[in-house]
Amino acid sequence: MGWLITKHMKTAGSAAPVWALFIQWAVDKYGQSLDHHARRLLSDFLKAVSPELQAAVHRDLEEVVVRTTSSQE
Repeated sequence: MGWLITKHMKTAGSAAPVWALFIQWAVDKYGQSLDHHARRLLSDFLKAVSPELQAAVHRDLEEVVVRTTSSQE
Protein backbone atom coordinates (compact mmCIF):
# COMPACT_ATOMS: atom_id res chain seq x y z
CA MET A 1 0.00 0.00 0.00
CA GLY A 2 2.93 2.29 0.54
CA TRP A 3 3.52 2.63 -3.20
CA LEU A 4 -0.11 3.64 -3.78
CA ILE A 5 -0.07 6.25 -1.03
CA THR A 6 3.26 7.67 -2.19
CA LYS A 7 2.21 7.74 -5.84
CA HIS A 8 -0.99 9.72 -5.25
CA MET A 9 -0.24 11.69 -2.07
CA LYS A 10 1.15 14.77 -3.82
CA THR A 11 -1.89 15.09 -6.07
CA ALA A 12 -4.23 14.37 -3.16
CA GLY A 13 -2.55 16.84 -0.83
CA SER A 14 -2.16 14.22 1.90
CA ALA A 15 -2.45 10.50 2.44
CA ALA A 16 -5.98 10.75 3.88
CA PRO A 17 -7.87 10.90 0.55
CA VAL A 18 -5.90 7.95 -0.82
CA TRP A 19 -6.68 5.86 2.27
CA ALA A 20 -10.34 6.90 2.06
CA LEU A 21 -10.47 5.85 -1.59
CA PHE A 22 -8.87 2.52 -0.70
CA ILE A 23 -11.46 1.91 2.01
CA GLN A 24 -14.31 2.81 -0.34
CA TRP A 25 -12.91 0.58 -3.08
CA ALA A 26 -12.34 -2.38 -0.75
CA VAL A 27 -15.82 -2.11 0.74
CA ASP A 28 -17.40 -2.01 -2.72
CA LYS A 29 -15.12 -4.60 -4.33
CA TYR A 30 -15.29 -7.22 -1.61
CA GLY A 31 -18.83 -6.65 -0.37
CA GLN A 32 -17.79 -5.51 3.06
CA SER A 33 -20.20 -3.48 5.11
CA LEU A 34 -19.66 -0.24 6.93
CA ASP A 35 -21.78 1.20 9.67
CA HIS A 36 -24.23 3.78 8.30
CA HIS A 37 -22.36 6.60 10.03
CA ALA A 38 -18.98 5.40 8.74
CA ARG A 39 -20.30 5.18 5.19
CA ARG A 40 -21.72 8.69 5.46
CA LEU A 41 -18.46 10.10 6.82
CA LEU A 42 -16.55 8.41 4.01
CA SER A 43 -18.99 9.64 1.38
CA ASP A 44 -18.93 13.20 2.70
CA PHE A 45 -15.12 13.20 2.82
CA LEU A 46 -14.81 11.88 -0.73
CA LYS A 47 -17.06 14.61 -2.16
CA ALA A 48 -14.04 16.92 -1.99
CA VAL A 49 -11.77 14.46 -3.83
CA SER A 50 -11.50 15.10 -7.55
CA PRO A 51 -13.02 12.54 -9.90
CA GLU A 52 -9.64 12.31 -11.66
CA LEU A 53 -7.87 11.27 -8.46
CA GLN A 54 -10.63 8.82 -7.62
CA ALA A 55 -10.35 7.23 -11.06
CA ALA A 56 -6.54 7.04 -10.89
CA VAL A 57 -6.51 5.36 -7.47
CA HIS A 58 -9.27 2.92 -8.42
CA ARG A 59 -7.47 2.10 -11.67
CA ASP A 60 -4.24 1.31 -9.79
CA LEU A 61 -6.10 -0.85 -7.28
CA GLU A 62 -7.83 -2.80 -10.06
CA GLU A 63 -4.46 -3.35 -11.77
CA VAL A 64 -3.13 -4.89 -8.56
CA VAL A 65 -6.08 -7.29 -8.46
CA VAL A 66 -5.53 -8.27 -12.10
CA ARG A 67 -1.80 -8.83 -11.57
CA THR A 68 -2.38 -10.81 -8.39
CA THR A 69 -5.06 -12.95 -10.02
CA SER A 70 -2.90 -13.56 -13.10
CA SER A 71 0.09 -14.64 -11.05
CA GLN A 72 -2.01 -17.13 -9.08
CA GLU A 73 -3.26 -18.92 -12.19
